[in-house]
Amino acid sequence: MSQTLELILRLLLAGALGALIGFEREIRAKEAGVRTHFLVALASALFMLVSQYGFSGAERFDSARVAAQVVSGIGF
Repeated sequence: MSQTLELILRLLLAGALGALIGFEREIRAKEAGVRTHFLVALASALFMLVSQYGFSGAERFDSARVAAQVVSGIGF
């Protein structure tokens, strides 16, 4: 499997799982629904993929820092 296809599948899976969580919340009449959870899951997966593969040539780059900022941003 090519790397591009794998990255696209990861994004689709993150979006689908986020939408599933949002659908469950809409059934229970909670505030954040399908669109919100879909977008949050897709954006966080995209940030993680960019941090992991986008800066491979940079010296002393730590992709875990981006992960920490995604977690704190979602928590906010």
